[in-house]
Amino acid sequence: MNDDRQKQVRRRALRLTLTYTAMVLAVLVLLTIMVVIMMGYRYNSTKGAIEQTGVAQLGSRPNGATIEIDGNRIDKRTNDKISLYGGQHEFVVWREGYETWRKTVPVNPGRLTWLDYIRLVPKDLKTKTLGTIEGAVSTQFMADGARALTVIKSGGVAHVEVINTRDKEKITREKITLSPAVDDNAVSDITIKEVGQSGRYVLVAATVNGKTQWLRVDVERTTGGVLNVSEAFGSDAAIAEAKLAGSDNGHIFVLDELGNFNRMETGGKHEKQRLITNVAQFVTYGEHTLAYVSKPSSERTVSVGVLKNIDAEPAKIATLPESAKINVALNRYYDKDYLAISHDRDTDIYEGTFPSKNTTSNDGRYRGFVPIRSFSRDEIVTNLVMSGNGRFVVAGSELGYKSFDLELMRVSDEARYGQAWPYKTQWLDDYIIWNSDNGKLVIREFDGANPHTIAPITADGNTVSFDRDNKAILSIGSQNSVPTVQRTELVLE
Repeated sequence: MNDDRQKQVRRRALRLTLTYTAMVLAVLVLLTIMVVIMMGYRYNSTKGAIEQTGVAQLGSRPNGATIEIDGNRIDKRTNDKISLYGGQHEFVVWREGYETWRKTVPVNPGRLTWLDYIRLVPKDLKTKTLGTIEGAVSTQFMADGARALTVIKSGGVAHVEVINTRDKEKITREKITLSPAVDDNAVSDITIKEVGQSGRYVLVAATVNGKTQWLRVDVERTTGGVLNVSEAFGSDAAIAEAKLAGSDNGHIFVLDELGNFNRMETGGKHEKQRLITNVAQFVTYGEHTLAYVSKPSSERTVSVGVLKNIDAEPAKIATLPESAKINVALNRYYDKDYLAISHDRDTDIYEGTFPSKNTTSNDGRYRGFVPIRSFSRDEIVTNLVMSGNGRFVVAGSELGYKSFDLELMRVSDEARYGQAWPYKTQWLDDYIIWNSDNGKLVIREFDGANPHTIAPITADGNTVSFDRDNKAILSIGSQNSVPTVQRTELVLE
C-alpha cells in the first residue's frame, strides 16, 4: 500500500512539473512573439520569410488626406503612422482641392521615418492685398508670423515701421524714428540685415553721409529705441559685419575691417571683448557659438574654426587653400553638433561637440569633430545654410542647390531654379525653401521635391513667411509700382 501511495505522489509531482514547465514555456514563447512583434517583425508572404519592418509617420497640412503607398491606397489618413518592410517606397498624399504630394523615400527596418512635413497646396490659390507700404526699401517678416519690419525712405527721410499682419483683411503700421541715433534726413540708403530670434531687436545698415552706420532697433519702442552700433563700437576700423548674439540681445558680435572679431555689450558703457583676430567671415549659432574662416596666412592657406565659450581659445577644424571659395554653417541636431564647410564644389560635414574650453592638440587642431560625409555639386557653392531644426545642410548657388539629410544620411539630387537667384538660400520653415522665379514665388522642399508657384512677388530685399496660424503665406507684392503686403491662403475653408 505504501509503495502504491508513493508512486501516486511521484506521478502527481511529475504531472505538476510537466504542467508548470509547459506553462512557463508557453509564457516564454508568447513573450518572445510579443517582443518580436513589438520590434516590428512580420511574416513577409512575398519573400516567405520573417522580416523586421520600419515605421513611416505621415503628417500633412491640412490633415485628413488620403494616403497611397507603392500604388496601393491604404485605409489610413494623415496624420498617422504605417508599418512597412524595409526599402524604397513611393508615398502619394492627396486631398480634394489640393495638388497631389508625392515622394520616394527609403524606410529602414527598426527605424522611424518622418514624413510629417507634407504641405498640401490648393490647386486654385487666392492672393489678396492687405495694404500698401509706400517708400518701402526692405521688408522682412518676423518669426512669429504676425509682424513684419520695413525700412522706409520717402521724401528724403528714412524711418522704420512695424507692420502688424494679424488681421487677415488689412495691415496696421507703427512708425519708429531713427533719430537721434542718426540724422533721418542724411540717410541715402538703408536695408535690414537681421531680425533677431526674439523678434524684438533688428539690425539695420544705413548709409549716412557716405558712411555705413549699423543700427540696432528695438521694435517695441517708437522713440529712443535705436542704438548706433557703429558709434558705440568706437573703433578706428569700420564695422564689416555685425550679428545679434542669439536671443541674448544684450550683446552683438562685431567683425571690423581689420579682421578683429568682438563681442560688444549693447547697454552701459558698450564694453567690448576681442575674441578672435584675423577673421574674414563668420556665422553664429545660439548665444556664444560661432564658426569662422580666417584671412590667408603666409602659407597661402586659411583656417576654419569654431568658438563656443567666449573665454576659451578658438578651435581649428580644417585648413584649406586660400584660392578656394569657402562657406561655413553650423547647428545642432538632437544631441550632436554639426559643422558644414563648403570649398568650391565640395561640402564636408563634421559631427561632434563644440568645444567649451581649451581642448586643442599640439598642432592647434580640435579633435572633437570628425568628418562623416562629403558631397559635391555641379557648380561652385556660393552659400551654405542649415535648416532651423538642424536636420538639413543645403549647398546653394544662383542656379539651384543640393541638400544633405542628417536623419536619413542621404544626399539629394540637384534642385534647379527656373531663373538665377542671386541671394542666399531662403527657408520658409524647417523643410521648405523659397525663391523667386521670373517674379513669382516658388516653394519646394529641402530636396527640391514638390515645387509650387504661389504668387507674383517682389523679392529684392524682402522675405516671405507663413502667417502665425501656418495657414497662409505672407509676401511682398507690387501694385502700380508701390510695394504691398499680400496674403495667399493655403487652407481651403
